[in-house]
Amino acid sequence: MYSDMRLVNGCLSRKDETV
Repeated sequence: MYSDMRLVNGCLSRKDETV
């Protein structure tokens, strides 16, 4: 669960930063 959350958070964070 934690691993998934970390991956999802990282992807979202990167997307937010790109935008």
